[in-house]
Amino acid sequence: MRQSLAWMLALRGAAALAFGFFAVVWPTVTVTALSLLFGVYALIDGTARLVGVLRPHKDHDEPRTARASGGLFGVAAGFLAVAWLGFTGCTLV
Repeated sequence: MRQSLAWMLALRGAAALAFGFFAVVWPTVTVTALSLLFGVYALIDGTARLVGVLRPHKDHDEPRTARASGGLFGVAAGFLAVAWLGFTGCTLV
C-alpha cells in the first residue's frame, strides 16, 4: 500500500514540475488558458447560483434577490472574462 502511495506522490510531483516548466516556457499560453478556465468557472458558478434560486430551499439565510444578483454577476463576469481574455489575463496576473 505504501509503495503505491509513493508512486502516486512521485507522479503528482512530476506532473507539477512539468506544468511549472511549461508555464515558464510558454507564459502567454499559460495566462490565456488560466483566463479561459476562470471565465468558464465563473459562467458555471453563476449559472448554478441562478438555478439554485429557482429551487426552493429552507436552509438559506440570504434572500433570493441577493442569490440571484450574485448569479447574474457571476454569469456576466464569466462572459466578460471569456470575451476579453487579454484583459482577464492582465487582471489575474
